[in-house]
Amino acid sequence: SKKENAQPIVIRYAKGNMVVVHNGNLINAVELRKELQANGAIFNSTSDTEVIAYIIARERLKTKSIRSCNEYNEIHKRSIFSISNEFTKINSSKRSTGI
Repeated sequence: SKKENAQPIVIRYAKGNMVVVHNGNLINAVELRKELQANGAIFNSTSDTEVIAYIIARERLKTKSIRSCNEYNEIHKRSIFSISNEFTKINSSKRSTGI
C-alpha cells in the first residue's frame, strides 16, 4: 500500500484539478490504463480510482463548457459507458481466443 494510492485521488489536467473517490475494483483497469497511457496519460499511482479519474477527465475535455447538472451527468454516463465498453471488448477478445 503506497501513499500515492491513498484516496481521494487528485489529478491535474487541462481543465483544472479533479478529485475522485471510488470503492471497489475495476476489473479491466490494466487494459484501460494501457489505453490511457498510449494517449498521453501519466499515472502517479497504481490505483483503479486514478484510471476512473482519467476517463472522466477525457470525457470532460470533449465538452466545451459545463452549464448544468445534466451536462455533468452526461459526462459521467459517457465515462461509465467507456469503462463498460472496454470491458466488453476485452471479454469478447478473450472468448474468441479461448482464454
